[in-house]
Amino acid sequence: MGSKQVTGAWTDVSSLVMIGFMKLRLIVEQDPETGRYSSVFPELPGCASAGDTEEEAIANAKEALDLWFEPTDITVAASAKLIEVTA
Repeated sequence: MGSKQVTGAWTDVSSLVMIGFMKLRLIVEQDPETGRYSSVFPELPGCASAGDTEEEAIANAKEALDLWFEPTDITVAASAKLIEVTA
């Protein structure tokens, strides 16, 4: 496999492909009072969404998942290193 430049660092493309096969559990639950659906990834703190239908809650959860994994800018002390790892 080749390499790809991502945000100024070289990353093995095989690492980027592997994350596409990660399995996560999604809890979808209907609120009996409102009739709306909530969707929560229990292993990912704060990664949740909702929708008027079960299908919409799942679609919104997939969007929340994309945003949860999106990197953010981090200020690092001069004596520290920021290292990206893949599992």
